[in-house]
This record gives sequence, C-alpha cells and structure tokens, in this order.
Amino acid sequence: MVEQRFCKPLVAGSNPVGGFSIKRSMIINLWHNKDMNQWRWSLTDPSTMEQHTGGQSDIRVAMHDIANTVEHIVELKQRNDIQ
Repeated sequence: MVEQRFCKPLVAGSNPVGGFSIKRSMIINLWHNKDMNQWRWSLTDPSTMEQHTGGQSDIRVAMHDIANTVEHIVELKQRNDIQ
C-alpha cells in the first residue's frame, strides 16, 4: 500500500533558495512504499512538465537526492539565463 501526502508552502511565493529568484515553482511529492521499503519521490516542473524521480530506503538519503536534483536544475537554469 502506498500512502501519499501533499505539502503546501507555508508562505506563498517564498523562495528558500537564496541569492537569486526562481520564477517558477517545482512540485515535490514524497511518499513511503512499504512493499519496497523505500521513500519514493518525484519532482516536477509544471511549466515544462520535466520530471525527476527516485527512491531510497533511508529518508535522509532520499531528501539529499531531492536537494541535489533541485540544485542541479537551478544551476542549469542559471547557465541558460546567462547565455
């Protein structure tokens, strides 16, 4: 059985990534799959429908993967904005 919960930002329009502005939002879904004993996640950019997914048995490793993925997307966006 898969239990899925959704989180909403505490402050509308808040930007937890400092130093620059991200002009669009990313949607992160995180859930635990008991059958696989994994924390599964998906990250979607609704403006491009680009999606990244992953899973780890340890929640902290899964959160680290999400953070690395967000940082990678932000870096690519910054490079494209500069060019």
